[in-house]
Amino acid sequence: MLLHHSLVAYPEWEFWTTVTGLPKRKIEWEHDQQIPIHVADSNHAVTRGVSDWTIRDETYLTDEPDENSHVVLLTDHPRSTRAIAWTRKLGAARVFCYQSGHDDQAWSDTRFQRVLTNGIEWAAQARQGE
Repeated sequence: MLLHHSLVAYPEWEFWTTVTGLPKRKIEWEHDQQIPIHVADSNHAVTRGVSDWTIRDETYLTDEPDENSHVVLLTDHPRSTRAIAWTRKLGAARVFCYQSGHDDQAWSDTRFQRVLTNGIEWAAQARQGE
């Protein structure tokens, strides 16, 4: 599971690029933004029990995840990458990437917590279904 800043860590390490699915991991960011979150795949285990909401968090403006990524959450915030959360397969492993999580404003949000919990369970293969 990759959360927030870990998505853009190690920008020169090719393996981390493969793990994240982000071709270039250079970013612009904005603190304390109201970010509308849209569920892109309501049938995925990561988004079960979640509907569209707005979260106060930091935005990242970087490349979109590559074609081997399955986007589950999106935003239309003008200072953010469109994909907020996505899943990937890396060999037999499941990878869950979630751009949110800068500080307590995000961590105290119950929808953030739900997606995070769902994502951990999905990555650990604790739930059935994609």
